[in-house]
Amino acid sequence: MLNAVLSTCWFCACWGMPDWPADGIADAEWVEQALEWRLTKGIDACGQEMLALDALSLEWVSKSLEINVEIRSEEWPFLAFSPELTAPLIQLHAWSMMQGLEIDKKKVNRVMKRIARRTKSVPFRELKGQFS
Repeated sequence: MLNAVLSTCWFCACWGMPDWPADGIADAEWVEQALEWRLTKGIDACGQEMLALDALSLEWVSKSLEINVEIRSEEWPFLAFSPELTAPLIQLHAWSMMQGLEIDKKKVNRVMKRIARRTKSVPFRELKGQFS
């Protein structure tokens, strides 16, 4: 019974995760969909599936000739307190570039604050003042 409840909760939290690429190789369309979905979740959501999604999407971004993400940690004070937010920050920048959007610091801080709040391993109370 408890196993069924836990499985249901996992499914609810991970609902909408894009299907894995058939050949295991990401393309721009899959990465865009994956990042859009990923940016609504905490870092530790969906266990190993999220780690795999992060790895595949970040690998694609790193190999992309069109997407060039440069993060300066001094511009993002929350990274000093919670460096595990680096991957979603890179993903947010990449997704914004794929959408043709400018990097708006206020919007980035709002999304990153939401991701931090949804992450159990991030001490949000101590961190929330760093999103400015």
